[in-house]
Amino acid sequence: MQPTATRVPLSRARITGAALVLVEAEGLDALSMRKLGAALGVEAMSLYNHVRNKDDLLGAVTDQLYAEILERFEASVGGDDTWSDRARAMACAYWVVARERPSAFPLVSEKPIDSMNGMVMLARCLEIFTDAGLSLADAAAAFHAAAGWLLGTIAQEHLLLDKLVAGAGFSRADVPDALTPIVDFRDACMAQSPEERFSVGLEIVLAGVEARLATERIRP
Repeated sequence: MQPTATRVPLSRARITGAALVLVEAEGLDALSMRKLGAALGVEAMSLYNHVRNKDDLLGAVTDQLYAEILERFEASVGGDDTWSDRARAMACAYWVVARERPSAFPLVSEKPIDSMNGMVMLARCLEIFTDAGLSLADAAAAFHAAAGWLLGTIAQEHLLLDKLVAGAGFSRADVPDALTPIVDFRDACMAQSPEERFSVGLEIVLAGVEARLATERIRP
């Protein structure tokens, strides 16, 4: 007699994990309760015992992404780290999750924070800048600058640079003589790996925050 396979019960966490897998495999627009139920081996109606509707499901997926960012951040910081060490760790955690979850990540990058893990992540960002000695107003300005650079970098890598590497954009033959330096400039922009572009840009941003801190320290 063959042993009966143990049926894994449905839970909000299991549904969220399966939704993430489906989104990364087929895209965010492909997510539906019917497809998700099929992936889990249940009827779609069974999902509603754990998620209210598709919006609630997307909220759970978004919160899981924030949880992954926080997990990476917390695993890479220690009690003796400086503010810049922690800022670097947070940016790296965000970057890595964005690279690992490119199809789902717009749920984080394009929507306001409204989940618990998202709020905790924002609190950690606030602590980084205020612990550095910035006023609340300067902390907000530093956060806007860092977040704007980070989101722009992620979008550029996902939407633009892959196309350039594949050969899109102007060719050397298209460029008039007066503009030939832009060919070498374009090639230099593409010569670094995504990781190198990210790390160099991050250090420039952090140096700007440190310069602002230095200005604050010398004020009478």
